[in-house]
Amino acid sequence: MGLNEKFFKSVSAPAESDYFTPVLWTGNDTARNISTGFAPDFVWIKSRTAARNHYLYDSIRGVNNQLLTNATSAQANIGERLTAFNSDSFRIGTSAEVNNASTEKYVGWAWKAGGSAVNGAASGFTNVTKSVNSNGGFSIVKFTRQTGPWPAGTTYEHGLSSAPKLSIVKDITDADAWYVYSEPTTTSNYLKLNDSGAAFNASVFPTVNGTSIGYRVASNLSNSKDHISYNFCDVSGVQKIGSYTGSGASLNVIATGFAPTMVLFKCTSNSGTGWRIFDTVRGTDKSITVNSSGAEYDDTQNYVDFTSTGFEFSRSVAQENGDVNGSGRTYIYLAIA
Repeated sequence: MGLNEKFFKSVSAPAESDYFTPVLWTGNDTARNISTGFAPDFVWIKSRTAARNHYLYDSIRGVNNQLLTNATSAQANIGERLTAFNSDSFRIGTSAEVNNASTEKYVGWAWKAGGSAVNGAASGFTNVTKSVNSNGGFSIVKFTRQTGPWPAGTTYEHGLSSAPKLSIVKDITDADAWYVYSEPTTTSNYLKLNDSGAAFNASVFPTVNGTSIGYRVASNLSNSKDHISYNFCDVSGVQKIGSYTGSGASLNVIATGFAPTMVLFKCTSNSGTGWRIFDTVRGTDKSITVNSSGAEYDDTQNYVDFTSTGFEFSRSVAQENGDVNGSGRTYIYLAIA
């Protein structure tokens, strides 16, 4: 028996959390609420059984305004997908992308931030608004990159109680990549959420401290464009961002200090490796690739066992596909209770 079997939550109910939950539903072409147990501010939706885009929505940008992690597209306003953020749920419309009548199966990952956006401090950016959940280690920040040369000390406030270890940033005005900055990839590297590449080396990594995120002159951020930033920091017993070295077919135990509900993985040392999401409600032998529209699949080489204190790769089958535990490769992860 895999250790994950001992710690799975029910596949029919959302995980018990005040800050984050994965939820499942089956399409029926009828508009309805999907229960989360709290007021969500960020919702990520993906079909499990069909090749469809990943759809991301947040309360700052507003309902119907979608972004796609598997594409570089600008924000698009399209109805009948995510149509409301409620006090204990989110509402989906009748679009087949989120609610197909053919009994298509879907997963949603929902986060609680801080509700209605408030103004944030900044230098060199304008129109900064934020929604922050310090207890959950998560914030959403929307800002506009100013026109012209970058001034010294260009920063925006992230709002968290400690420095983010993972920030995912997207130009929502124009088509552009999703830039991912993480502490484990060091200060001269970044990743792209929509890409299977290894970490890119360039002088664009932001400076991060307990109050703000700052960018160097050679930044990827676009002139006079609106951007969204999803920021994550460590919170004991709730969330951890870290790194590890893959062990191939050998046992590899990663401690987070809690039983994860979801883990996001990316290999940083090798190209051709996808961003993978595993969670307890679908089963940790089932993988979804963030940078692909492909359906969920039973992952016979990349499965992971969730434990009461973290996660591990313990199966005898070789993990040499490399997306989560290739021998000698380096990885980052975001684990959430």
